[in-house]
Amino acid sequence: MAPSEEQGQTEPTQEVVAFYDGLAGSYHLIYADWEGAVARQAAVLAKVIRGRSQAADPHLLDCSCGIGTQALGLAVCGFDVTATDISPHAVERCQREADDRGIKVSTQVVDMRHLADAMDGRFDVILSCDNAVPHLLGKWDLLAALRGMHARLVPGGLVVIGLRDYEQLRQQRSQSTPIRVFDGGERLVFQVWDWEESGEIYGLRHFLVQRREGVWHTQCRQARYRALTRAELTAAGIEMHDVPWSERLAVIRHEDVDAVTASDAWRAGRVVVQSPTSVLAAIALGARGSERVLDLCAAPGGKSAAIADLADGPIDLVANDRSRPRCHRMRALFKMLDVDAQVRTGPGERLPPRDHDVFDRVLVDAPCSGEGRFRADDPDSIGAWTAKSTKRLASTQKAILHAAIHAVRPGGVVIYATCTLGRVENEEVVARALARYGDGPTGIELDPLPTGVPAGLPLLEPPGDPALAESALRRWAPDPDGPPWMRAMDG
Repeated sequence: MAPSEEQGQTEPTQEVVAFYDGLAGSYHLIYADWEGAVARQAAVLAKVIRGRSQAADPHLLDCSCGIGTQALGLAVCGFDVTATDISPHAVERCQREADDRGIKVSTQVVDMRHLADAMDGRFDVILSCDNAVPHLLGKWDLLAALRGMHARLVPGGLVVIGLRDYEQLRQQRSQSTPIRVFDGGERLVFQVWDWEESGEIYGLRHFLVQRREGVWHTQCRQARYRALTRAELTAAGIEMHDVPWSERLAVIRHEDVDAVTASDAWRAGRVVVQSPTSVLAAIALGARGSERVLDLCAAPGGKSAAIADLADGPIDLVANDRSRPRCHRMRALFKMLDVDAQVRTGPGERLPPRDHDVFDRVLVDAPCSGEGRFRADDPDSIGAWTAKSTKRLASTQKAILHAAIHAVRPGGVVIYATCTLGRVENEEVVARALARYGDGPTGIELDPLPTGVPAGLPLLEPPGDPALAESALRRWAPDPDGPPWMRAMDG
């Protein structure tokens, strides 16, 4: 799940924005001849792009455009250029420089970590030059940016990333760059580096010293960089795989979960770890802005968070669970993710009359036997499963689903979900609800699931019309021989 840009705003991000906002007006003074540099870099990049891109007329995204050092020249070379940057002042100057030259460049303020969510469309080439990527200090921030680039890239597209050569610099821990002298000694540009003990991060102080009308003026701006090597960029550490039915998701290995939950991105609410099937329940519910939504068995809160995140506007969300300790943990999760929800504690099967006919959508992710998490190589995963316990659970599931039906308004939507596989807790529960509430003008009926919800395993004696049941019901289980997202379809 990809949270909003506001949830991703951390202190280092504000530092980077301040650094480039402050530098936007004088960035051209870093070069001996900025106009000449624009033309030279465009010539080199155009040759690389035309030599390696599969597109005849490439559509290009410069996702760290700054004031336009690469974007402007490439537009002059005939490329269709979109330019984005985290710095509003830099983007404003890039657009102004393009307008002054009479060239077309579309600009937008976007953090490269949020390319997947903050932009539409795809590009043949994605570009990030001038050592912008090393501003991403955390491994997950780097992965978020790379995944965003991938999400916005056409199949077979080209990514060009420009990095400082850090391999040797990390060994030497250089303290500064050489002083560059321009304008006959009237302008000096240099950097001073303060390395952290790890040797991976350094603080940069950027100096621009000018003499104007006989008086020397010094500008000093500070930022932090990760001394990112090409090997680290190639093997970024956490293996991620696309999910074809959602650009907002990525599948990671089980052994990488601890690394993600220990990251700054997790603590800042930019990423959440949950199974793809959990997100599918929220997708199926399809909450819309201004609706009143009830998650009846909500803890630990991941599905509720997904419901709120996927809605096309603010919703009135109520998250209920029978366990008080789990509700406390759910409140903490909502606070971390900036989810606005009312948390209630109580048995889902006993909703008070005031909750009847008041919700537009209700999700029932019912307590179940957990057969979807059973593993042949882990006998302990079966736990205390018995046929008798599934029948007892099915009785509770029916009561909760019936309560959800009472809670929803006429014309509303109820989604029933479990993390188990047997018919007793799935098709039989739905069949019982249809038999009890399916008749009359205020009855219930099966509706097709939203387009894009993937196909699943065969149903087990589904209720009602078989064709309608196939469109309205899904059963998933991990496929060890399928692609990564199918291997992750447990729970």
